[in-house]
Parts: sequence; C-alpha cells; structure tokens
Amino acid sequence: MTSSTTEEDYWRRIYRATRDENLQNSSVTAFVLFDYFLTFGHEVNLFWSRKLSGASALFYATRYLNLGLHVLYIHNMPHSREFSPKVSLLN
Repeated sequence: MTSSTTEEDYWRRIYRATRDENLQNSSVTAFVLFDYFLTFGHEVNLFWSRKLSGASALFYATRYLNLGLHVLYIHNMPHSREFSPKVSLLN
C-alpha cells in the first residue's frame, strides 16, 4: 500500500466520521426544536403569566440554555463543502 493510498483512506475515514456525527447531531437538534414549537404554548400559559420563582428560573435556564447551545452548534457545524477532502469518496 502506498503512502498516497493510506493518506486517502485516512481522509475518507475522517470525512465519513464527521459526516455521520453531523447527521446524528442535526437529528437531535431537529427533535429539540420540534419539542420547543410543540410546548411553547404551554410554557406561555404556565410560566410567563406568573411571578419569577426559583422553579421558573430553573426552567428558563435549562430550556433556553439548551436551545442556545443547539443554535450555536448549528451555526458552528462544519459544512461538507468546507471539509470535503480532495479525494474521490465513491470508491
């Protein structure tokens, strides 16, 4: 096996692992966003009309910190055009 072939195999493995990880994380992010849209009405009725308490502060912190992290992940996710190796991936 030549050095060139070994390097191509290495980059193929890196590309596929990154692609698979991005697909998995994107699926989880889609599920989280779907949950936010489904439960937003309940959140408004149950939390927004009341005074801020320790429980509601904890709720807001966990809910919106999680949402913020998922949005940051989507923004920072490497796109396939930027990361694609310069080798043929069809082999």
